[in-house]
Amino acid sequence: MKLSLLIFLVTTYGAMGKKGIAHKKTCEPHNPSFKICCNGVLQNKGINNECCGTEAYDSTFKICCYGVVQNRGLNKECCGTEPFNPEMKMCCKGHLHYRRLNKECCGTEPFNPEMKMCCKGQLHYRGLNKACCGREPFNPDFKMCCNEKLYTRKPGYVC
Repeated sequence: MKLSLLIFLVTTYGAMGKKGIAHKKTCEPHNPSFKICCNGVLQNKGINNECCGTEAYDSTFKICCYGVVQNRGLNKECCGTEPFNPEMKMCCKGHLHYRRLNKECCGTEPFNPEMKMCCKGQLHYRGLNKACCGREPFNPDFKMCCNEKLYTRKPGYVC
């Protein structure tokens, strides 16, 4: 579903950034006081106009998320095509989650770094662990990591 949506958006709008366009097509000559050129399409100009693909919108009340115009409300950022308020939610690789105590992402999952740690996309309870060795958490006071393999720490030993 997401891949087909992305293909549709790229086909319709070209390669896009958050506002919806990476490179703009030009319009015929026009008076910028009354018209706005949105990727090659002239639109009537309103207040606080911005472009989202070929559509003009009022950025005071609307938000453009990868080619889709939606109501802004308290939303300030986009997670894919979904707008969200970063004070209440967070986006982890295109998936929205309530923020609660979560402050970071591990792949598509949110987590609280005081309780858990992320090692190459895998979540683990922190405990006494302070570092990662590949996908495994470890405590450098007792172990050492060499080429993503754990060894018992011995005085004077190095990788």
